[in-house]
Amino acid sequence: MKHNKPNSESKETEFILGVRKTLDESLEQLDSTTISRLQAIRKDAIKQYSGIQSPGKQKQTGKWPSWVLPVSGFATIALAVVLSIGLWQQLNSDQNIMASIEDMSLLTDDEDLEFYEELEFYQWLADEESAG
Repeated sequence: MKHNKPNSESKETEFILGVRKTLDESLEQLDSTTISRLQAIRKDAIKQYSGIQSPGKQKQTGKWPSWVLPVSGFATIALAVVLSIGLWQQLNSDQNIMASIEDMSLLTDDEDLEFYEELEFYQWLADEESAG
């Protein structure tokens, strides 16, 4: 069964028409000076909204605002840094896990315990051989 949604554009249009009608009716209660000031303000607002700021400038359509490029560039760099730091931390944690697994295999191996008991001697011996 298909449900019909009310058309939001028609509701918006009805709302705008109702507001316009109410404002037009309220103009009848204003003096001519206030009406002319309101009309001037309205014209300025329409010019600014349509992108016409002065007679020499053309309307800009389909262009991004000038701040979009620098902000998107900064956001891209920030994202790359965050991802790089996250990847670096992930690699370090993987290396720590691998080191822990190797340590576990050393601790659970019963055969070569004598080698590890004399590990300091072997390290000293290696240092002496490299020095001499």
